[in-house]
Amino acid sequence: MPDEKTTETTAQPAEPTPSIEQLQAQLKEANDIATTAKSDADQAKRYLVDLVARMGQNEADSRANQPVQTDATPEELIQEFKDNPVGLLDRHFAARMGPILHDHLETQAKMIRQAFIRDNKEAWDEFGGEVDAFMTPMSMSTKAKPESWIEGLNYIRGKHVDQLVEKGMKKKEEDEKRSLLEGRGSSAGGGLNGKGRYRLSDDQKSAAKGFGMTEEDWVKNMLPSEKGETEEPF
Repeated sequence: MPDEKTTETTAQPAEPTPSIEQLQAQLKEANDIATTAKSDADQAKRYLVDLVARMGQNEADSRANQPVQTDATPEELIQEFKDNPVGLLDRHFAARMGPILHDHLETQAKMIRQAFIRDNKEAWDEFGGEVDAFMTPMSMSTKAKPESWIEGLNYIRGKHVDQLVEKGMKKKEEDEKRSLLEGRGSSAGGGLNGKGRYRLSDDQKSAAKGFGMTEEDWVKNMLPSEKGETEEPF
């Protein structure tokens, strides 16, 4: 007889196997999470690009506003050269080459901008003003890089994603409707030629010849619906 204190081992019930619908729901949820994470990552990347560019511009402006010592005496320059030769040469180089480098970058930035507009005309017509506003505070070295303009356009597009999706769906519907209209009657029968006259199909030409009729007479005896002159329901 078993002891009352002895615990009986009982089998744990097996967990139910998830159904296909549950697995599909879990997969959809995982995909939604991944899509959201990717969108957040892209937005963060655009923000960092903007932030770094603006920080670079602020640093460049700060350096440009620093007074340049031009009234140093020869003795002071000699002493500074002894104390900090690299700093003195750097400052001298920046004072001499800074304007030349700025003009070079400005010219290159204008060329890059024009090439970008030429290669992205449709997008520029729609978002050009916003892209220009986004790029205005950037440093000249940033504007002189083609990828900076591409990143700028992608950033602006990200702000109008709903508008772009709606535009794409509308264009797709218009293309499908135009395709249906152009395809009506194009394969089974004849159609209108470039002069607005009905053009018989090969089968209709053979039938007219079999009845001893000319093509013009055959067309005259056709019903308007056979020539596509009445609106047909979709």
